[in-house]
Amino acid sequence: AELLKLKLERAATLVDCLSGERQRWEDTVTDLDRRFDFLPGDCLLATAFVSYLGPFVTNYREDMMSIWQAEAVNLEVVYSRDFNVINFLSDPTTIREWNIQGLPADSFSTENGIIVTHGSRWPLVIDPQCQAQKWIKAMEAKNHLEVIDLGMKGYMGVVEKAVLMGLPVLLQNILETIDPSLNPVLGKAIVKQGGMNLIKLDDKMVTYNDNFKFFITTKLTNPHYPPEISTKTTLVNFAVKEQGLEAQLLGIVVRKEKPQLEEQKDLLVTTIAKGKRTLLELESELLRLLNETRGSLLEDAELFNTLQTSKAISEAVKKSLEVSEKTEVQIDTAREGYRPCAKRAAILFFVLNDMGRIDPMYQFALDSYILLFINSINRSPKAVHLNERIAALNEYHTYSVYNSNIFLLAWLNELAWDNVTELDKLPGFHGVIDSFEQYARDWYNWYINTEPESLPLIGEWEGVCNEFQKMLFVRSLRQDRVSFSITNFIVNQLGPQFVEPPVLDIKAVLEESVPQTPLIFVLSPGVDPTGALIQLAEVSDMTSNFQSISLGQGQAPIATKLIQTGAKEGHWVFLANCHLSLSWMPKLDKIIELLQSGEVHSKFRIWLSSSPAPEFPISILQAGIKMTTEPPKVLYFGLKANLKRLYQLITEDQFVSCQYPEKYKKLLFGLCFFHSILLERKKFQQLGWNVVYSFNDSDFLVSENLLTIYLNEYQDTPWDALKYLIAGVSYGGHVTDDWDRRLLGTYINQYFCEDALNVAYFRYPHIIL
Repeated sequence: AELLKLKLERAATLVDCLSGERQRWEDTVTDLDRRFDFLPGDCLLATAFVSYLGPFVTNYREDMMSIWQAEAVNLEVVYSRDFNVINFLSDPTTIREWNIQGLPADSFSTENGIIVTHGSRWPLVIDPQCQAQKWIKAMEAKNHLEVIDLGMKGYMGVVEKAVLMGLPVLLQNILETIDPSLNPVLGKAIVKQGGMNLIKLDDKMVTYNDNFKFFITTKLTNPHYPPEISTKTTLVNFAVKEQGLEAQLLGIVVRKEKPQLEEQKDLLVTTIAKGKRTLLELESELLRLLNETRGSLLEDAELFNTLQTSKAISEAVKKSLEVSEKTEVQIDTAREGYRPCAKRAAILFFVLNDMGRIDPMYQFALDSYILLFINSINRSPKAVHLNERIAALNEYHTYSVYNSNIFLLAWLNELAWDNVTELDKLPGFHGVIDSFEQYARDWYNWYINTEPESLPLIGEWEGVCNEFQKMLFVRSLRQDRVSFSITNFIVNQLGPQFVEPPVLDIKAVLEESVPQTPLIFVLSPGVDPTGALIQLAEVSDMTSNFQSISLGQGQAPIATKLIQTGAKEGHWVFLANCHLSLSWMPKLDKIIELLQSGEVHSKFRIWLSSSPAPEFPISILQAGIKMTTEPPKVLYFGLKANLKRLYQLITEDQFVSCQYPEKYKKLLFGLCFFHSILLERKKFQQLGWNVVYSFNDSDFLVSENLLTIYLNEYQDTPWDALKYLIAGVSYGGHVTDDWDRRLLGTYINQYFCEDALNVAYFRYPHIIL
């Protein structure tokens, strides 16, 4: 009787526990039966996707998939109409784990994750922003990932050890070639011998462990690999996408603004992923027990106990998931309020990213940009209302990006637009040619005006076009006025601060940097940052620890030793003219990479200067803070910016070192104005000077030194001596043309005169051009 009672209780429990699963399992079986019919076609599409679409961006992947699906229909190959490679080859739990490990949450990145983990060949990841590199390191950390690069000593020994022990290996930051010694690994040249899998590495046979994995990444944005590499690997384009970056930046801004909200979000993502995995494990365990039970189910005590435990845990997990997913929706709704900020920041990053097309020196690392974004969050004005806070943050960050990259805006003069007939073909401009024929005289008057960008357009076009469209007319007819037209547009749309170039503040750059960050001067003709850097060293009490060297033939070993010593003892190391030693730049890249991963003195800084060069290592440019002293291209802003820049070269001590400070300050302004005018005339080439001269900051600093010496030595101002030494020697030493020398003398006579000292509010004559 007791046994019968026990069996009845177990039977009731068994029915109760399994009844809830029956319907779901029946539905699952039905769905699997349906999907089984489409399995060959789905496998074909998934295999093609993983094999061939890795190098392409989203729109090309979608186009190719549509073509393949249409061809499958023509060949009567059935496939699921709702086929999606993400759903077919992965599951939400795995994807959530990838996201936690650092994989961006957009679909493009998820597809890339699937290609990396499912490809039959080792993945070669195009990863300019190191997104994949960080994800792979996090994903494989538990498996004791080995990280190598081709410049590392003994890396083949690391590969041999990993092959033998079944460890994952990440070969990072390759260029367009790979050491031939790795060909057996790339080609999976495995041979069977005595029942063992072997592979030949460095002329010796190594036992091949099936758990071995090999990942390759490159920072190159558009590499070209030879067939012997591309046919042995699976190329994957991991360049960051706007949607994925927007999600990352949203997490950053919410974490800074509402840290408790983002912590809840992270906890919920982890909880939901863990809960779903627990449900899957419980279901698998239950099916295993039912399958392995021999005899009556009612007599299996282990199954009975497991069922009771599983049901209790399952119900608790399901309730927890329901609560978590509802809470996640509420949190996501609250986070959405900050999305406009993240969207603006993502767009700005891709604007910066496109600037690399203009000059190879303009490279921007995502990590550096995120740091700039965080600084904008911290420093932008606070507000009580969310909308006001978002507006303030957007404005501050937009200007911060502009402020960090002002040197690039000179490219606007170099763009090429179509002529008027091509403009007529654009949507919204049909009929432009007819207008020119009908109002030829009016258009001519508009064309010959000195400031056509300030005039209304002719006929109906004034009422039809917005301000941006009007600029296309200026670009088509008066290319010389494009920069002025764009300047007006920026002022009207964003504000005047976006067209006034900020003065390069090397001290501020120094304060924002860390010892491992290279500080890079992008050189332009006529400007030398050495003097400003030496002055900064004096102000920072680093004169005795300031080491500089101009790179060239035979200087590489000395530079290497300076860096190594400086990193240990806290020196400033300045490597000038890196463009003259491009063959050594890969070695410098490795040195800087070691600095970033090691311990260095807190006062150590490495300063570099280089003219733009395509061969300059991208990784250094991305890791460093780039500065330029390129003169601004707009005349009036150029004069003002040059004056401000020159005053930055003068220290407080210089202002008080002269015995006649009032006289010194007035004549110093004259010298700054004189120098700025000479540089401005260079922009007009042979119209400014008959011969283009290389006036530079050294001329200014020498002249300033002469000014101080002579004012201290003579009570009465020695005008003739100052004019001769400044205009005749310091600057005049460059001048070879007699008419140019005459013009130089005219300028110095206008700026260095008694009226400049004695007349209140003295104004220079209008002879600047």
